Amino acid sequence: MAPSTYERRVKRLINKRRERHNVRSVRFARCADGVAERWSSYLASNDLFYHQDMGDVLNRCNARYAGETLGRGAISPRTLVRMWMQSPPHRRVLLNSASRRIGIGAKPDAYGRWVVAANFIRF
Repeated sequence: MAPSTYERRVKRLINKRRERHNVRSVRFARCADGVAERWSSYLASNDLFYHQDMGDVLNRCNARYAGETLGRGAISPRTLVRMWMQSPPHRRVLLNSASRRIGIGAKPDAYGRWVVAANFIRF
């Protein structure tokens, strides 16, 4: 699957979950997407896995709110979103009504695992 297809599917599944919980859907934002693309590429190419500084995301995107979820594994978009929803800290980010925009980066690493960063922001 192409990274862009994976990313679109993750966004669609996140929005389905948000709608089920009466939370407004998120739309793509260029800045958040650029941040997520760069971060997932960095993590995948360096075999790392940790959150970036959300203060940097706030400043870079001139946002009032920023949240991030990460995932890694040979997993489908559906499995990824299900895992996030089963984790209380990730679920809070996914369903946070403060977020209105999203950027998603999905890159395969050297082991064939997807490394995914989803950055949620609000201007």
